[in-house]
Amino acid sequence: MKNSTFILIISFFAILLIGGIACESLQKKAKSSGCIEGDCNNGKGIYVWEDGSNYSGTFKNAMFDGNGTYTYADGKIYTGEYKEGKKHGQGKFTFSDGKKYIGEFNNNVLEGKGEIYYSDRKIYTGDVKNNKADGKGTLLWPDGSKYIGEFENDIMQGKGKLISGTGTVLEGEFVNGILVDKKKAK
Repeated sequence: MKNSTFILIISFFAILLIGGIACESLQKKAKSSGCIEGDCNNGKGIYVWEDGSNYSGTFKNAMFDGNGTYTYADGKIYTGEYKEGKKHGQGKFTFSDGKKYIGEFNNNVLEGKGEIYYSDRKIYTGDVKNNKADGKGTLLWPDGSKYIGEFENDIMQGKGKLISGTGTVLEGEFVNGILVDKKKAK
C-alpha cells in the first residue's frame, strides 16, 4: 500500500511538473507574437507576427505612424517614415538579395527622388516612379562608366549620354536600353 501511495504521489507531482512546463511554454508562445513591448496603439512599441516579421517604432490609432523599422520574415528591412500604416516620406529599404533603395516613398511605393544600390554594384540616382528608375537620372557601373539621361520603367529610354570608364562619350536617343541614334561627343 505504501508503494502505491508513493507512486500516486510521484505521478501527481510529475503531472504538475509536466503541466507547469506546458503552461509556461504556452505563455512564452503567447508573448512571442502580438504587441510584445510598449504601446502599439498610440506610442512606441514592438509588434511581432507569427511568421517572425516585426515592427519597432511609433504607432497612432494602432497603425504605423512616424518613424519605425519593419523586418520581414524573408530578410527584407524597411527603416523610415510611416503615415497611417504605410511607408510614406523618407526611408531605406533593403531587399533580400542585397539591393537597397534610399529615398522617398509614397503610400508604400518607391516614388520621388532616390538612390538604388543594385546587388551587382551598379548605382542609380534620380527620379523613381512606381518602384522603378523612371525620369531623369544617372546610372553608375562599378568600372566607372555612367549613363546620364532619361529612364523609363528601369530602362535607359530617351535622350542620354553614355560615358565610358576611359572617358569616351556617346550621346543620343536610347530605345529599350540601346543607343539607336548616336553621335560621338568631344
